[in-house]
Amino acid sequence: MDAGTLAAALAPFVPAADPKALVAAHRFLLVSPDRLAVRTARVSADSAFQTHVAGLDNWIAVNCAQLAGVVGSLPEKAPITLALDGALTWKCGGASGRLATQPAEAPKPLPRILPSFVRGSPALAALFDLGAVSCSGSHLNSVGLYGVALRRDGRSLWCLSSDNVSISAARMELPEDAGEPWQVTMAPTEAALLATLLGSPDSSLAIRGGQVQYTAPGFQAVVGLVPPLKHDVNAMFAPFSGGGTVIPLPAALVGKFVKRTAALAESKKTAAVTLVADAGLLTLQFAEQRSQTEEKFPLAEGVEVPERMQITIDAAKLAKALQHTDDIVVDHMARRCVTFRNRAQTFWYVIAGKP
Repeated sequence: MDAGTLAAALAPFVPAADPKALVAAHRFLLVSPDRLAVRTARVSADSAFQTHVAGLDNWIAVNCAQLAGVVGSLPEKAPITLALDGALTWKCGGASGRLATQPAEAPKPLPRILPSFVRGSPALAALFDLGAVSCSGSHLNSVGLYGVALRRDGRSLWCLSSDNVSISAARMELPEDAGEPWQVTMAPTEAALLATLLGSPDSSLAIRGGQVQYTAPGFQAVVGLVPPLKHDVNAMFAPFSGGGTVIPLPAALVGKFVKRTAALAESKKTAAVTLVADAGLLTLQFAEQRSQTEEKFPLAEGVEVPERMQITIDAAKLAKALQHTDDIVVDHMARRCVTFRNRAQTFWYVIAGKP
């Protein structure tokens, strides 16, 4: 077996295991002669794989991130040998080493594979990636917003989240109407896992009975759900889904401005950028006690702003919005919000600010 083959087999388990888990078992990869597995609080993953570990006749547990990091650092085409000798020893060319292991019980079998709800695709992976942008951490538990809402409505599949300062919403069209509308909620870590896994057309997603099931050739993962959000993120997003006054966004140029503010800011955590739309110009401003910068961008021909509009928003959130959007919807500035969206209208990022 070469190192590249082993690295490919380990790859889907790395985001499934939780390297920060307080329970050590949730950080481990379970290894047997012919299977790999991970069991965490909300994720169970299995793969049929001949591990070729000499001396291994039962299950062992090894730190998943460490093993994947070691194998990933080796030449892909180089043969690698593994053996169990008080620890998991490995040798690849002139490199060798060992990783601590511990005995493990055989994991419980995963449930039978459910009928596919939707096939994997880059668009589906992006849906989970972008829809979870606003759910940044477990501190959101205190305001009832820790989670990512996945909603099917007709032929549209939505993924939405909020941190009470921003809302991210992503949408993709399904091949056909999948029946009655539904909504489930998952933790952002599991949304990130699915974003990593679902880019391949050989993969599929099924949702039933309080769980999300991912399958790919030789690999299966079951993701547990979390309780619904205390606030209706769909209702929070609804007022910002439209908009009449749209300014094409010179994302590359604005991105350079944001980088300039990062260089000038005394603290990147508190840096803010003011957007002013008025008189045929989009003006970006940054000012602190010891530094200041400003840049004006002409509005595209035919774009008119009915009145002067101004908002000050977090520079880090602006930088995040620029990565995936093409337009600014300024209609909501009077409500102290600005909406960034892409031209295909499959991603919206609403940011609250100050007048």
